[in-house]
Amino acid sequence: MQRNDNWKMPLYAIGAVIGLIIGFLAAHMYTQAVEENHGGNLPQVETQDAFKLGLAAVALIRQVTDLGAKGAPKR
Repeated sequence: MQRNDNWKMPLYAIGAVIGLIIGFLAAHMYTQAVEENHGGNLPQVETQDAFKLGLAAVALIRQVTDLGAKGAPKR
């Protein structure tokens, strides 16, 4: 039986574009906040804050993965 995998490449492209846009907007908003609150001097990012950000990113990826499993039969 031959599988149709033609849907994967457009999905990768859409995901990459969305990630690029979200990443750019996040960097832009971060630089704006630094300029407004720290006079343009880059503040030290604490380990705790980086860890929280990493956990939030993992949670977001998990939610996206759960979308793909939605409606799948339970094993």
